[in-house]
Amino acid sequence: MLNATTVNRVNWSFRQRGCPLNIELEELIRHRLDEEEQRTAPPDGFPALPPIAAGRYTDPSFAALEQDHVFGSSWLFAGHTSELGRPGDYRVAELPIGPVIVIRGNDSVVRAFFNSCRHRGAPVARDTCGTAKLLICQYHSWAYDTAGQLKNVPDERDFAELDRDDRALVALRCEVFDGWVFVCASPDTEALESWLGPIPDQLAELDGASLRLIGRQVADFTCNWKLAVHAFMEVYHIRTVHPESAALLYDSRRTSLAMFERGHNRLTVDKKPDMAFLNQAQGAPFDNDSVGELIRTTSTSYSVFPNVTIVPDPASFPFIVAWPTGVDSCRLELTWFGTDWGGGDPPREHTERMELFETIVAQDTANLAPMQESLRSAGCPDILVGYQERLLYHFERHVDAAIGTSVPSEYRVPPVLDHLIEHPTPAPVEASVAR
Repeated sequence: MLNATTVNRVNWSFRQRGCPLNIELEELIRHRLDEEEQRTAPPDGFPALPPIAAGRYTDPSFAALEQDHVFGSSWLFAGHTSELGRPGDYRVAELPIGPVIVIRGNDSVVRAFFNSCRHRGAPVARDTCGTAKLLICQYHSWAYDTAGQLKNVPDERDFAELDRDDRALVALRCEVFDGWVFVCASPDTEALESWLGPIPDQLAELDGASLRLIGRQVADFTCNWKLAVHAFMEVYHIRTVHPESAALLYDSRRTSLAMFERGHNRLTVDKKPDMAFLNQAQGAPFDNDSVGELIRTTSTSYSVFPNVTIVPDPASFPFIVAWPTGVDSCRLELTWFGTDWGGGDPPREHTERMELFETIVAQDTANLAPMQESLRSAGCPDILVGYQERLLYHFERHVDAAIGTSVPSEYRVPPVLDHLIEHPTPAPVEASVAR
């Protein structure tokens, strides 16, 4: 079995020779797909995973810890630069940390602010998107420029010793990874690309900055947000929940899973040979010709902690984001991207994939709502995950890592899989692997 040390050494070797990362990835992943199909038991040394307490999905006090520590310290997906093409273009995102406006400034810099006027807290932008020279609160018309500075206060004479600089919009950290915009409320979290680990390199072939937003789909789930995230971290369920959709296309016996630092991961499932013609790009301009064979011939998705699943494809594909709206409810937001089609509305070749995906989302919705009810009962005090579901355990372990010492002892997830995390640290020269 290829272990994390081998992966690290091959990563380093390919980088030193300037080879595209996905050449190395394809070799490793296809080897793992073969191994997975042939195994009859978990690999030697794989530990029995402790059960995960059901209270992590039903306890309001634990949800409050997640709100403060997980979402308060993580980089959160907030949009794409194709939505912010001109100075003054903005998008409002309703995030767990509060409503946020992402805007391209007159200096072309993309910034993020809480969408809250510093007078009485009303929104400075009420539309979900638009273009503005000034962000003007509709309550009392306080106005801010695209850099968040307070520029106009009606009847300013009424405010003794008003310091306009002190009343600027409250900024968040805002960074862009290959066109995708993320924000973070914590000053202590490391820079975005460092925090993402190997994911930027492994998704570089998408050329994300050249893509365009196609549209968004939103679905309300009656379940804890983590259960929605779980649904995209394993394919053990597809034959049961998606028998006439995903199960027709993917071979759940041939999978390759990788755990990264900070709770991120990668999941690959092979396409069935007789169904590989389905879900293919339709040719230029709908086919992203920079995408390699790995993404074309498998479903290789990436989970970005805490709540994003990226499902890259040569044609259109979604960022799937689960936002908590309550301890037992969440909003699933699918943001779709595709190759530039020129003028006019997105073509049918892009939008039809969104329609097809609605079936999968509806099946997950029907499955997860009764699960949430079961987790509240005495009949399900905990959940047990196996080898195929180890990414779930890795994810929950990093929910704990984000919360820190405040995790109640009865809910804590022991770090029994941390030794399997694949670190992108370069190996020494003598450790490089010949191709």
